[in-house]
This record gives sequence, C-alpha cells and structure tokens, in this order.
Amino acid sequence: MLQAPATDTTGDDAHSTITHGTRPHRAVGSARPTLSSTQADAVMAAAPQAAAPPASPATDAGREDPQPVAGAPVDEEAAANDRALKYLHDANIAFSTPQKINRDETADVVLVLSRKESIAALKDAIGADVTGGREGAAIQTASRMEAKLSGLGFDITPATGIVQAVGTQDRVMWTWQVHPKATGPQTLTLTLTAKLDNHGVADKTLQAFTRRIDVEVTPTQVVGDFVGRSWQWLWGAILVPLAAAGRAWYTSRKRSAPAAPVAAATRRHR
Repeated sequence: MLQAPATDTTGDDAHSTITHGTRPHRAVGSARPTLSSTQADAVMAAAPQAAAPPASPATDAGREDPQPVAGAPVDEEAAANDRALKYLHDANIAFSTPQKINRDETADVVLVLSRKESIAALKDAIGADVTGGREGAAIQTASRMEAKLSGLGFDITPATGIVQAVGTQDRVMWTWQVHPKATGPQTLTLTLTAKLDNHGVADKTLQAFTRRIDVEVTPTQVVGDFVGRSWQWLWGAILVPLAAAGRAWYTSRKRSAPAAPVAAATRRHR
C-alpha cells in the first residue's frame, strides 16, 4: 500500500501551511491581500448592478402635473367652474369694525367695495359718523356680489341690498344696523360671495372676516336688570317687612305720646 509522503513543517506554527494534495489555505493571522484602486474599480464595474426601485406613486405623483388619461371622461362641472373663475376681477374693500357696543345701543357696520379706488380712500369713504375702527383688504369680485353680516349675539338688520352689482368705476356700499341681544364677548362675521349663477355655475365664497365685539353693561343697567327680574322677591322679602316694621313703630310712638291737656269749660251762673 502506498502512503502519501508526510510533509514536514518548519518555522512558526502560525505561518505554516499543510498540503494534502489540495489547494493551500491561508493560515490564520497571515496578511490579507489588498487591491489597488484600479483593480477595485474593475471589480465594481464587473459586479451586477441592482435594479432601481420603482417610483412610489404617493411621493412622485405630486412632483409633476398630472397628465390626462386618454379616453377618460371630462369633468364638465369642474371645467365650467374654471371658466367662471376667469370672470373674477381684483378689487379693494374697507369695512368698519365696532369694538365695543353698549347693550342698549345700535351700531352701524359699513362695507365699501371698489375696483378702482385704494383701500385708504375706501376707509375715508365710510364716514366719520360711523363708530369703530377701519379695516381693508384686497379681494376678487364678480359682476354681482353678495355681502352678509352674521352673529348669534346680535339682531342684524340690513339697510341696503344683500346682492349688488359691481362695475369697474362705481363704488358699492353695504350697511347693517347691529343691536346686541347678549352681553359679554360676541363675534360678527362678514362673508363675501361671488354670484356666478349667470355663468351657469354655483356661487363661490371668496372671503370671510370674523371680528370680536365686547357688549358692555353699565352698573346702573345691572341694578335695573336685577330689580326687573327680582321685584316679586324684593316685595315679599324686603319691602313688605319694612312696611310692617314702619307701621308698628309709628303705632307704638303714637300710644306712648302724652295726651294733650283739655281746658275745662266753665259756666258762670248768675
């Protein structure tokens, strides 16, 4: 029987190799071969490239304008709305903002709109007789505009038409009379709506302004309210006992007073 010749090992065990007719293995602790930058680039180029992940519709859909799908039905209502919005024009408004109102008072709220005049000119157009501050804004308008003033804590009476025609030159004014029906902090909301029904589409609310108004009550009004609500209780609990006590006091003084002397009438008989 033939035996494989044994191979002697020399040197340090850590650097020795054993061959049994097979490919020699690198011993533990031996130096790892390194690649140059050129060789590394060649290896990376030869390696198969991973496929790019598919685009996420949730993140990539908004980066570009959506393209119409061939054969998809046309949204006629949305298209009509887009055409109607072309009839909107730039304009300026100014309106009064009463900050405080007494419970028993009535205040005027005025809105002025113009496509030609500036906000400062419209503020002056409100008039000095209207109390409160002045605010202005740039908005869009249609040829017919609706202005509404609302507030749960007030009785509101419009003094002008709610819907008015808007031209390119004329100034348009709305006026409301506002009377509080609740005390404390209240709110008023001014809503502007473009009337687009003549273009065959629904109306469009353009802007809304909400402002806080403090409804005040004087001390005299507080006392008057208390008496008005509690007069029956006041009559039974305070006024009637006071009247009875006053009558008893008057009666006791009358009884304790000394009787007035009465001169005896004498008659002389001759």
